[in-house]
Amino acid sequence: RGAGVEGQLLQVDTHMVFVAGVPFLLSLLVFAIFLPANLGDTKCVIWVSCVSSGLSLVVATVGFDYHCSSKLRQICMSNSGQATLFRLGHFFVRLLEVCSRVATLAVACTAVSTSPPIMVSIVVVDYMIGIALLVVIGSASQTQSHTGTYYLIGLAILLVDVARYVDEPGLCVAARRLSGALQGLRIAVSVLAVLALAVSGPWGQHEKALLVVSGAIHLA
Repeated sequence: RGAGVEGQLLQVDTHMVFVAGVPFLLSLLVFAIFLPANLGDTKCVIWVSCVSSGLSLVVATVGFDYHCSSKLRQICMSNSGQATLFRLGHFFVRLLEVCSRVATLAVACTAVSTSPPIMVSIVVVDYMIGIALLVVIGSASQTQSHTGTYYLIGLAILLVDVARYVDEPGLCVAARRLSGALQGLRIAVSVLAVLALAVSGPWGQHEKALLVVSGAIHLA
């Protein structure tokens, strides 16, 4: 865990980004898809805000990884050139992960873009499935957590697998199980999102571009 006051401040800042940043980013995504095409300037501002919010989330996730992984801290505290490359690689891995999740949700929401309530329901269902995974895996691993913790982590895992690098004693087994479950769930959601868009009707230029971008991000 991060040591001293710096570690505590990092943890609080990260939690604030998860609590406020993830819902904000997803709300912007829904608005960007739902707004009419003739509001080009407004959409441009929203997409720029999405990028800014996404980068903030990536930075917070990297900080969370540092806080929960002694191995990451050991590597990052080194002054070698390899450590610098590792930090850059770690950042871009998390960046691609956030982009892939946003792209997947964008594909799913675009498939039902004529019905905003369904768009919101997709995100809510994904969130509730994440909480269910946390409860089940936490119970199976006999990991004691406050109920509010599940809701907080549930917000984070909407977009990032926060359990991927956790290696703290007492949490490692549960983290590996959660990470594996999230990977399987996200593959299934990605496939279902593409199928939903495929059967939703004729593809316009927007839908084709979205599929190409989403596919490229997932392959990366």
